[in-house]
Amino acid sequence: MSQQHAPQKLVKSPAMLRPSIAESGLICVVDDDVDQAALLRMNLLRAGFTVTVFEDLNAFRKQVESGQLRPVAVIMDMMFPEGSLAGAQLIQELQLDETFQVPVIFTTARNDIQARLTALRAGAHAYLTKPLDINHLVFRLYELLESHDPWRILLVDDEKILMNIHARLLQGAGMQIQMLDDPMRLLEVYKSFQPDVVLMDLHMPGVSGLELTRLLREYQGLEQRPILFVSGEDDPTSRLAALETGADDFLIKPVNGQQLVSTIAARARRSRLDQQIQQRMISSLADLLRHRQALDHHAIVSVTDSHGKITYANEQFCRVSGYKQSELIGQSHRLLKSGHHSPEFYQNLWTTISAGLIWQGEVCNRRQDGSFYWVRSTITPFFDDAGNIRQHISIRTDISALKETQTALMQARDEAERANKAKSRFLSSMSHELRTPLNAILGFTQMLDGDQNLTDDQQDSLNEINKAGQHLLELINELLDLAKIESGHINLTLEDLWLAELEEECCPLMQPLAAQKSIKLQVNFPEGAQARADRMRLKQALLNLVSNAIKYNREQGEVEVFVTPAEEPGWLRFSVRDTGQGIPAEKLVDLAKPFARLGAEDTDIEGTGIGLTITRQLVRMMGGRTGVESQVGVGSIFWIELPGRIAGETNP
Repeated sequence: MSQQHAPQKLVKSPAMLRPSIAESGLICVVDDDVDQAALLRMNLLRAGFTVTVFEDLNAFRKQVESGQLRPVAVIMDMMFPEGSLAGAQLIQELQLDETFQVPVIFTTARNDIQARLTALRAGAHAYLTKPLDINHLVFRLYELLESHDPWRILLVDDEKILMNIHARLLQGAGMQIQMLDDPMRLLEVYKSFQPDVVLMDLHMPGVSGLELTRLLREYQGLEQRPILFVSGEDDPTSRLAALETGADDFLIKPVNGQQLVSTIAARARRSRLDQQIQQRMISSLADLLRHRQALDHHAIVSVTDSHGKITYANEQFCRVSGYKQSELIGQSHRLLKSGHHSPEFYQNLWTTISAGLIWQGEVCNRRQDGSFYWVRSTITPFFDDAGNIRQHISIRTDISALKETQTALMQARDEAERANKAKSRFLSSMSHELRTPLNAILGFTQMLDGDQNLTDDQQDSLNEINKAGQHLLELINELLDLAKIESGHINLTLEDLWLAELEEECCPLMQPLAAQKSIKLQVNFPEGAQARADRMRLKQALLNLVSNAIKYNREQGEVEVFVTPAEEPGWLRFSVRDTGQGIPAEKLVDLAKPFARLGAEDTDIEGTGIGLTITRQLVRMMGGRTGVESQVGVGSIFWIELPGRIAGETNP
């Protein structure tokens, strides 16, 4: 028996290992489902792979057989137009060529044993059913392609010669070996070497392999590593005892070299896979914990059983509600009932979640001190394996501040509406009061206008009085219209109007305005055109737009009024184009404001600044819409759109 107790470490052998991910080369995706292939490509590129997609089996076959395509892995659909197992059949044919020996992952909607057997016989390394779990697919690719350190094997045996023989066999297969002939140092060496597999003699001086196995299985963090016994005894009782203790296999000395290598390699491969899965689980649990911490910090979270009894409440819930966790556990959410909602509200909530559906809504709750708070809540049911509701998780966000802001805004809106109505009543009353003396003034100016005894100065003064009076009367009439619109006291009669008739009525009113400023006015209403509107109010709106186009035009400019089909089928556009100075883009928004004249108040151009406001309101009341297009130095186009049609024409 050897007296040398130091662990002996052999040098790594240059084994044939899988290529690293960085050197893995090309992944071929062969799938005739264009959307599925695109999704796979995107996710594989994101995972760091190089990807080529084939939607046709023959195109893939030609590339492989030509030698131009040398993938390191293939993701192959099973079902193609050539047959429901065509993908597997092609791979089986290609692998007859020794140069095409690459890992293949089959993806398919089929989950029957015949399809799985066909894939297995074709050399499948993995078989994944659709819809695919992309994370699992990427994990399997990493497993197939990633480079790893040689498998670490710990040999524990007091027979040094036999241990050296085993070590050389395993080293020749590319494994890293650690030999230990002093079993009492097992934990120390195990911890530093971190083996993938332990190969241990059953009987050793001072301690048995069974005892060491129990010890390792209790050792923290090492429970999942395979332990294999090797013994010269072919005793069924010893075998059974070893397996019951936690050993994974039992080999009889002398062990066949190929059997030893194959058995150890299979166990080591499984050990590495288990370690990877365990690391993924640990990482996932850590992520889940971080997500929960973030959620707990932001939201009010509670869990109830299927009967609605609270089984968990986070700190945010306690902070907002004022209750301690011990006061909430075992209670239902009725504890927070505010009385704000009707019984039907709660009945609908409970009916929804009892049916296994997600409920979302806003709830007013009562704190422990009696004050109220609002939450936006999502309640999600979770089910057991039998499909029964196991628990409900409620995630809520405190929206009390938002509710207070909404209440304040609603109160401000109501106050503004009351103020607006009061203003409208005042304008209406004052306009009527002003119109009576104004009519008297205008009446006297008309009487005096025919007096032949007036001097030139007196006649000029009379004209100024009449002009100012007419302007004031126009302002009063517009104020009355605006007051009626805002107070809702204006009546409309919508009818189908023939635009040819409307043109005849409007032109005599438009021409005198244009003639005063030497403006060329063109009106073009197509034959057979009809619009649905109130006759008087449409005339008023058009005259307002034409009046503005004339007033703000240049001398000897042009104004064109025309009607065309609108972009929306069944609508017409009335356009008024002028050749004025145009309106800067930053000032267009001010057109919607009453009394805004965009600087014209500093000129001698008369106006009130509310004509466009009245036009916009009237058109909106008739179910239409308005707009403007303007270019500085060129002019503007103001338009109105209303339901209508032109006989014999189709809207674009």
